Amino acid sequence: NLRSHAEELARTLDDYLTERERDVTLMARHPLIRSFSTAPPQERSALRAQVLTDLANFLEINSYYQCAFLLDSSGQLLLSTAEDADPQAASRPYFLRALAGETTISEPSLPGSESGTGLSDPAGAVIYFSAPVPHPEGKGIETSPSATGVLNGSVKIVGVAVLRVRAGELWERVERQADHAGKGSLAILFDEYGIRLAHSQSRELVFRAVAPLSQEVERRLLAEGRFGDLDRIEVLPFPDLARGLREAAGRPYFTHHLAVSSDLYHAVAVPLRTRRWTVVESVPEPAFLASVSTFSRVLEPRSATFN
Repeated sequence: NLRSHAEELARTLDDYLTERERDVTLMARHPLIRSFSTAPPQERSALRAQVLTDLANFLEINSYYQCAFLLDSSGQLLLSTAEDADPQAASRPYFLRALAGETTISEPSLPGSESGTGLSDPAGAVIYFSAPVPHPEGKGIETSPSATGVLNGSVKIVGVAVLRVRAGELWERVERQADHAGKGSLAILFDEYGIRLAHSQSRELVFRAVAPLSQEVERRLLAEGRFGDLDRIEVLPFPDLARGLREAAGRPYFTHHLAVSSDLYHAVAVPLRTRRWTVVESVPEPAFLASVSTFSRVLEPRSATFN
């Protein structure tokens, strides 16, 4: 049914995000990374080539991995596999949260206009995965490859490791849901503010909000840098969809309209476990009623057996 499709997608996205969290955590806790982060400048020069080689080999395991870089505790760039590491990293939430001990996932983010990327062509969008780099002599550190989350408060954090991943890897998982729950069905991934993070029908709809944001929220999100150098967050308003998102915790099922069709859409909202993001799976009413009719016909023989 519709909910099972949405729950399946939410699990798929949670598993994907957890895998990338694990990768950046392994990177941050690698002995060579930890030693490089605390080494004096002259020793870093000797270690640099080996660290870069190890990171380059690490990036080769996934074609969506764009670059890896290392920041010290002040946000200064220590090392990067690419020349275009985020110059504003020190002020980004993914750095600040990792510095506080938390493995962090950013929302899909647009680079600046110098890359030629805009809302009509979001191909350059990326996601930043970051993890705290613990001191080489830190105690009480979980060493399992699956260990992510918050470091023990007694462990000194000496830097932040960042893995920059093409957002297309996330988007493709959502795009595979097109027509999955019935003809014309679609899936949308929203952040906690109702901004589209992924859309199964068109990437041009990503980064647009489903309802106007407060000035305070919009200013803060723009300052965080996830919208590149845009000076406002565009809105494609759908009031009934926005209302369904707001009330999803108590009423996960709702109906709404979309510009692509005059049909009424039946929808269900399912939250992710790893982030404050929500999957909305929608199906147009003709396909929804057809599936209900099919389900009823399947149940009829069973009902007759029990009568």
